[in-house]
Order: sequence, then C-alpha cells, then structure tokens
Amino acid sequence: MYKPIHRSTCAPCSPKLKLSKQIRKLERITEQQSQSQAQLQAQLQSQAQEQLQAQEQLQSQAQTQFQSQAQLQSQLQSQAQSQLQNQLQLQAQLQALAQLQLQAQAQLQDQLQKQSESITNIGNPVITINNRLSDPAITKPSAFKAEIATGGQRVDGGFPKVLFDSVEFDLDSEFDPATSTFIAKTGGVYVFNVSIYYIAVNNEAFTLGVAIFINGEAVTSNDTDNENFERVPPVITEGLIVKNTAIVKLNAGDQVVAVINANKPGIILGFNPNTSFSAARFPSPA
Repeated sequence: MYKPIHRSTCAPCSPKLKLSKQIRKLERITEQQSQSQAQLQAQLQSQAQEQLQAQEQLQSQAQTQFQSQAQLQSQLQSQAQSQLQNQLQLQAQLQALAQLQLQAQAQLQDQLQKQSESITNIGNPVITINNRLSDPAITKPSAFKAEIATGGQRVDGGFPKVLFDSVEFDLDSEFDPATSTFIAKTGGVYVFNVSIYYIAVNNEAFTLGVAIFINGEAVTSNDTDNENFERVPPVITEGLIVKNTAIVKLNAGDQVVAVINANKPGIILGFNPNTSFSAARFPSPA
C-alpha cells in the first residue's frame, strides 16, 4: 500500500495567503459599504424627491388659496359695487319722490289759495273774498279759563256775580280776575262755558241757576236745577253742579260775566274742577 504523502505548508506562501484573505475581506467590506452608500443615496434621493413633491403640493395649495382669495376679493368688490349702485339708485328714487311730493304740495297749496281767494256760485256772479281768512283780525287767537282759588264764595240770595279770581290761561289778556269780567279786545263769534259746584248752607231743598250776562243783560236762561235733601243726621251734602253754554257775537269792548241764582244760602266751592268760567273765539270777522 501506498502511504499518503503529507505536504508541509510552504512557509513563504503563508503571508501571501493571509494578505489575499484580507484583500478579499476588504473587498467585501468595500462592496458592502458601496451598497450601503448606494442605498443611503437612494433613500436621500427618495426623501429629496418626496420633499420636492411636498413643496410642489404646498406651492399648488398656496396658488389655489391665492386664486380663491383673489376670486373672493373680486366677488366682494363686485357686491360692494352693486350695493353702491343700488344705494345710488334708491337715493335717486327717493329724491325724485320727494320732488314729486313737493310739486304735489305746491299744486295743492296753489289750489287751496285759489279756492280761498274766490268762491263761484252756481250761476253768476263770482264772489271774491280776497283771502279774508288770512286777516289777523279774523284769525286772532282769544281764549281764557278762570277758576276760584279760594275756599269758595258765599251766596246769600239775589243774583250775584260769580267771582273767579284765578286765571289758568288767557291768550290775549282779556279776563280781569279782580272783577271777574271778560272784556273782548276783538269782535267776533265766541263760545262761553260756565260751571259751578254749589252746596246749600242748610240741608234743605233749593233751586239753583247760572246765567251769562253781556253788558248787564242775560243772554242765557238761568238753567235752573232743583236739589232736595233730608235732615236725617248725619247728612253729608254733596251739592249740585249747574252748567250753561252760549255762542254769541261780541263787539270789541263788550263785557261778559257769570251770574248765579240760588233761592237758599250756600257756597260756591273753590279748588274744584267743576267750578270754572271759560271762553274761546272762533275765526270770524271782527
């Protein structure tokens, strides 16, 4: 049999073998690093691409928002312009309407002026009054109201004048509270009202009347009322209210007073809304 031959390792070849292994190892490491770098570069490129796409998307969104804002601003400007035009149109319409109203008022005033200046009968002739309603003497205001400010006026019989000593108003200073007399400054048609609240001193039946006198002559009846009371103590007499009204034609300087007619002693109550004397003048020729 042949015996295997064992070859001994060549001492000079051993360093070469180690170097060769190290070179292959370095090559593998280099190759792995190259692959890693390539992968890393690919990842960086992918990330860069993604960032670029994200930036492009943001730019696109910003562009879209800018366009939307521009469209919205344009719409707002258009709406504002439309509202301004509507306001201008409405203002023009209101001005035109106001002008028409002024014209209508002027026409109406002209018609009223013509109607007040002349009145045409059914036939002839035409009566012209020359706008007398504008005469201050016709339209001059005249009115007063007087009351009794004291506790009251004692009446013991006869036909005494009612003494109204407090003036609530007097437009032309024609009522004299010292004499309780109205003196007309302007002639014309007047309406007079007198009202008194009367209480008899004793609880017994009495008659009561009030009249309006012009220059000492009665122009109204005594408008007499009757009131009966029974003496059944304790009796609280509430009294009687009597009123009278007259529409009269006065001349300047005429004097008007109120006169009472009571057949039993009593008191005309003051500080009472039912006791007053008043008059007013109608627009009328003096």
